[in-house]
Amino acid sequence: MNPVLVNVWRGNAIENYHCGAAAVVDVNGRVVWSIGDIQRPVFPRSAIKLLQAIPLLDDVVSRRFDISRTEIALASSSHTGEAMHVEALDAWLEKIGLTRDDLECGESYPDSDAERLRMIREGIEPQRVCHCCSGNHAGFLTACLAHNDNTQNYRLYSHPAQRRWFDVVGEFTGLQSLQLPWGYDGCGIPTLAVPLQRLAWAYARFADPSVLSAERADQARFIRQAIAENPHMYGGTGELSTLLVDMLGERLIVKNGAQGVYSGVLPELGFGLALKVDSGDSDAAKVVLGALLEKIAVLSVEQLNVLGDHFRPDILNSRGEVVGRAEPSSAWDQGVLPL
Repeated sequence: MNPVLVNVWRGNAIENYHCGAAAVVDVNGRVVWSIGDIQRPVFPRSAIKLLQAIPLLDDVVSRRFDISRTEIALASSSHTGEAMHVEALDAWLEKIGLTRDDLECGESYPDSDAERLRMIREGIEPQRVCHCCSGNHAGFLTACLAHNDNTQNYRLYSHPAQRRWFDVVGEFTGLQSLQLPWGYDGCGIPTLAVPLQRLAWAYARFADPSVLSAERADQARFIRQAIAENPHMYGGTGELSTLLVDMLGERLIVKNGAQGVYSGVLPELGFGLALKVDSGDSDAAKVVLGALLEKIAVLSVEQLNVLGDHFRPDILNSRGEVVGRAEPSSAWDQGVLPL
């Protein structure tokens, strides 16, 4: 059993706790710091999206389409479906000669509370373009057209659009991607199960791409720069991933995934990080991320405090009164990073 990483207090007693695992890995695959079982395969879900964006920058795509940094940020994103996201996606689809109907993610209301309520008030049905993964799917469609693939059923495991990013995962993790456990993600595409240590190593190589081919290194740097220049396309208003990029730029890029996963790129240190909360609780995963960033001293005390609503959130009742809190457990006191 993984150690308890987060305690959730109500009053003066622990009501819930969350177990999990986390790893910080350098570009050589050395585990710099870890807690829990980091060899157990986990589904990264959307935390793998930076790797999924890499085929969009291959020469065959670049020769046919001028992929902008805004589009790369969207392809890497789990966006909130705000007007800026929808407008940019509509423009992207028009550029490649397709429409919203060609997207094969499910119809969804936006994750943005304001946009979701507006659509409901105006009687607008859920839309595929509002799905948090629609930028990712627009990227798959773009690559399909560049490679002359059939755009129908691009979401399926056997389709070349998926096999291309499978190959990237194999390159970055050192694993045989077609031998990995897999299933279908919430947005309809496949998701591959990867040990946390290997996921963190993949992002360490993203952070320090000197060990990659010149083409892959340029692609990794381009994606990092695109996200740093377009943090609001990468997430959305109030999203932790956007707030961190706003705060630190390329120094720290994190990507959340469903069911309590985060991955991260730290170019100045040449480190990658990955974490998974066993319960799948997304709020607990933010607490784990905050504790991990504090452990490796990436954020100042002031910056940690600014993000306290994410990293040490209060528990409120229906009257808005503070009745508890979520915080890192004492397990985080173990070990130090040899920086």
